[in-house]
Amino acid sequence: MNQFFSMLDHALDLGRSFVLAVIVSSSGSAPRSSGAKMAVFENGETAGTVGGGAVEYASIREALDNFGKKASWTRTFSLTEKGENALNMACGGQVEVSFVFVDKSDQPFRELFARIKKGFNENQDLWLVTKCDHGAVTDMGVYDPVGGLHFFRKTQYLSEDQQAQLFKSDPTVLPGEPSFMAEPLNDSGYTYIFGGGHVAQALVPVIAAVDFKPVIYEDREDFCQPGLFPGVHHVIRGDFGAIKPQVSLTSKDYVVIMTRGHAWDYQVLAQVLKSPSAYIGVMGSRNKIRATKERLLADGFSEEAMERIHWPIGLAIKAQTPAEIAVSVGAELILCRAQLREAHRSEQGEKREGRVCPAI
Repeated sequence: MNQFFSMLDHALDLGRSFVLAVIVSSSGSAPRSSGAKMAVFENGETAGTVGGGAVEYASIREALDNFGKKASWTRTFSLTEKGENALNMACGGQVEVSFVFVDKSDQPFRELFARIKKGFNENQDLWLVTKCDHGAVTDMGVYDPVGGLHFFRKTQYLSEDQQAQLFKSDPTVLPGEPSFMAEPLNDSGYTYIFGGGHVAQALVPVIAAVDFKPVIYEDREDFCQPGLFPGVHHVIRGDFGAIKPQVSLTSKDYVVIMTRGHAWDYQVLAQVLKSPSAYIGVMGSRNKIRATKERLLADGFSEEAMERIHWPIGLAIKAQTPAEIAVSVGAELILCRAQLREAHRSEQGEKREGRVCPAI
C-alpha cells in the first residue's frame, strides 16, 4: 500500500492526472472487498487493482470514457449474465465503484499523500478515510491515533463514538448520508525474525510482499547485511540472550525463531513468551521441540503459555527447501493475521480462549 501511494505521489510530481477508482461496497462473489483501489491514467496505464477480470476492465473503461469530465461519480457493476450493468458473469453479487478525478495540480491530494507518506515513514497505525455523498467520493482524509483525523477538502467532524466504530482492523463503513469508509493502510507491528540464515533470507521477501514488516535480529556480523534480505525493514545485531535493550515486543508484533541452534532458540523463546506478541513460531524438528518444551516446563513456564507457540513453524505442506519453508511460514503468518482480524471484528473486547491464532 505504501508503494501504491508513493507511485501516485510521484505521478503528480510528473504532472500526471489520474482517476482513482475505489470499491465502496461489494456483495456476493466479488473479487475484492471495500477499500480496493486502482489509479487509471489518461493513456490507459494503471496502478493498483480492484480485482482484475471483468470488474477491473469495466472500471478502466469507465474511468477513460469519463476522464475529461474531471468529476467524481459512482457506478454499480452486476456480476451476472443479464440485467442492468451486467458484466456477463455467473458469479453473482455486485460491486459499487466510486471514481474520483485527481488533478495534477490538486493541492489537497498532495497534502493527503504527504500525510500518508509520513505515517508510513514513522510506522504509525494509519487509516484512509473516504467520505461519500450519495455514493460519490467528495473528500478523503487520514487518521492516526497520535495526530487524529484530518480531511483535505473540507472540515469534517466525527464524534469519538463514530471514530470508535470506524477505525478497526478491516475496512469499515459508517452508513448514513454522508457515509464514511475507513481502510487500514498501515499496522505498526513488526515481524521479528531471530536468525539470519538461509530460511530467513528466503522468508523476508515473501512476507514483505504481503505487508508484513520484517526485522532481522542476528548476533553474527556476516549475517547482518541488509543486502541479504530484500524487503527487510531493518537489521539488528544483538545478543540472543538479551533482546530487550533493542526489541520491545507488543501485541501487534509477530516473532519467528530460526537461529543457528537450539540453545539460541531457547534463549529467545524464553524471553518472547513473556511478551504479548500476536504470534510466536519456532523452526525445528519434533525431537527438538519435545526437548525444548521439557526445558520450558522445568524452568517454570506453563502448558498454557506453550499453547501460544507454533511449532513446528509453518503450514504443513511438506516443505523441504528454504524457499518452500518460507512459503509455508508466510502462509501461516497470513492465516494468523486474518484470524486476528476476524476475532477483532466478532469478539470486540472479549477474551479468546486457547491460542491467539490456532494452527490448522
